[in-house]
Amino acid sequence: MKKNGLRVNRVGFATRGGCRLAEEDIRRVLDSGIDFLNWCGHPDALSRTIARLGPRRRDVTICVQFDARTALAAEAELHAILTELGTDYIDAITFYYVESRSEWEQIIGPSGAYEFCDKAKQHGKIRFIGLTTHQRWLAAETVQSGLLDLLMIRYNAAHRGAEKEVFPITDRLGIPRSRLYLPSLGGALEANSRRSTGIRRSQCAGMVSFRTGIAVGIGCSDGTE
Repeated sequence: MKKNGLRVNRVGFATRGGCRLAEEDIRRVLDSGIDFLNWCGHPDALSRTIARLGPRRRDVTICVQFDARTALAAEAELHAILTELGTDYIDAITFYYVESRSEWEQIIGPSGAYEFCDKAKQHGKIRFIGLTTHQRWLAAETVQSGLLDLLMIRYNAAHRGAEKEVFPITDRLGIPRSRLYLPSLGGALEANSRRSTGIRRSQCAGMVSFRTGIAVGIGCSDGTE
């Protein structure tokens, strides 16, 4: 994926709350060549590993799910994120799980979270601002606002509507997009994750595959999703 100088390899890694990964698992992920980490915002092995990256931090792109809807909440959340991750900047945040127009309007309205995050971006605390949603109509609407640098949208074999409703717009605007993909894949996922990282399926929190600005995220936790 590339936009405004951001480059990542095709495969990234994500965690979800409650996963049982150890720091050695995350280091193995990084040693395999993965350089995009998507953190869920809950302290875990991924956040501890990021905090200990040292000089390697500059070679890893960190994306964080961002819950705040107001500027006041955004300021507190960003401070907590930077403290937990032991870094002075975040490569990308995504306003997490925005499912209605009213939420989006709150975020971008007066004293909304976007107001603070845009200022933080100007000061180098955040490099890119994005959004995650399952609503294709809302994804299409928000990316055309000109306020977002990237988009995460649900897209899989059972949910292909984004091919017509979202992707043509993001292609035209040059907005990198991530495809949320959260199935139970059984043995195929277990074999693939072992081969690429050595991590068992029951440990895997999420794999993200990038291609031409598209990401495919595979979420799994304790072998149930």
